[in-house]
Amino acid sequence: YYSLYYVNMFATTSTSSSLTTTETILSLSLSNRRRLRSNHHPSMMAKSSSQNHHRLKREERNTLRRKDDEKMMISEGRRQRRAKLRTTRANGEDETIFSFPLDGPSAPEKKLVLATNSVRLKSVLKLLCVLLVCGWSMRYAHDPSTSSLTLLKRASGSVTLGFLLALIGYKKKSLDLSGAVSASLVGVLTIFSGVRYGLTLAFFFFSGSAVTKVQSEVKKQVDEHFKEGGGLRDFVQVMANGLVPTMLAAASLYSLGGLSFIANTTGAGAFAEAIISSGGSNSSMNNATTRVASTLAVAFLSYFSCCGGDTFASELGVLSKSKPRLITTFCRKEVEPGTNGGVSLLGVVASIFGGLVAASGWALGAYITSGVRTEILYALIIGAFGGFFGSFVDSVLGATVQYSGYCRERKKVVSKPGPTVTKISGLEILSNSGVNVLSASFIAVAFGALYYYRI
Repeated sequence: YYSLYYVNMFATTSTSSSLTTTETILSLSLSNRRRLRSNHHPSMMAKSSSQNHHRLKREERNTLRRKDDEKMMISEGRRQRRAKLRTTRANGEDETIFSFPLDGPSAPEKKLVLATNSVRLKSVLKLLCVLLVCGWSMRYAHDPSTSSLTLLKRASGSVTLGFLLALIGYKKKSLDLSGAVSASLVGVLTIFSGVRYGLTLAFFFFSGSAVTKVQSEVKKQVDEHFKEGGGLRDFVQVMANGLVPTMLAAASLYSLGGLSFIANTTGAGAFAEAIISSGGSNSSMNNATTRVASTLAVAFLSYFSCCGGDTFASELGVLSKSKPRLITTFCRKEVEPGTNGGVSLLGVVASIFGGLVAASGWALGAYITSGVRTEILYALIIGAFGGFFGSFVDSVLGATVQYSGYCRERKKVVSKPGPTVTKISGLEILSNSGVNVLSASFIAVAFGALYYYRI
């Protein structure tokens, strides 16, 4: 009895489940057929087409809106760049150290590097143009064949160019007011002494001012005497670099006869100034006179070569990725960047290059006045060796008679002792300007003596 009951109940349940499943399938099929018929109805097809049209319009408007936003970002980035450039130029800061958005807040790094290099190249080309204009202006002022009033033209041209160069340095914030006044006096006397002398001074001054502004953000962290805007050299610094060579230039002209020598020098290509050679600038002068004048000229060039090498070494050597080594320990002890007497491979190469840059002024002057290849070669050799040995002598003096200590509070090397300063090297005897004068004067005397007794 119980077996029959359960069999009957199972059969009834299975039948009802099958009916339910069949009804569900039939109802779903019917609804799908209705939906398909409704979708293919003309009114529904028109509605779907209208919806697709509006969707495409919305996407098109969104695309145009995004393009407009991108254009606004590009224009805003370029506007910020121009504003930054104007501000930087107005403040006299380096135009090659800032970053700016070109095509938006997240401009590609390659575009930033390209823009920075283009600004740097523009600055270099502008500097070269200024130096070339100075060279040909000096040549015209000193050429006796262009006017009968040779002495007056030379004096007026020297005064004009001297004050103009000082004014450029003041406007570029490379000189303060006292530095500009002293630089104008140095420039007038040096340019009056000869084209070669004036161009050597111009090359040293402009190249030194330019290299001072390289990577100024890095130098600000390690240089105690760092000044915003590229230097602002004062009276003391100008005289430390310019007083002795100005006296040498005037002495070389005086040894040839001074003002009477200028007035009596006539003819095309006859420039009244001392040259670096075994002879002289005038064949009628005796050998002893021209030897003294040429020796003073060599001393002048070697002085500026030493100053140029020291400037390049100190301004670029501090950017070396490796720590400098103290020269008095035979380069065995590592010291902090900015330490007086610290040397690095980058600094040594920079010192040679700095001497060559200063000597390039003399070489250009020799080329545009006489074109003697021997003198150009002599000038470049003196510049390279003067820059190298001058930087060496400056480092030895800086490590011995100039104090260097590390300040724990300021996190940089300082030149004065104090409670938070740990001594690194040197005695507090000479300042940086004193070391520069002493080392450059030593190089000038040494190179002058070698040249005098070599002939």
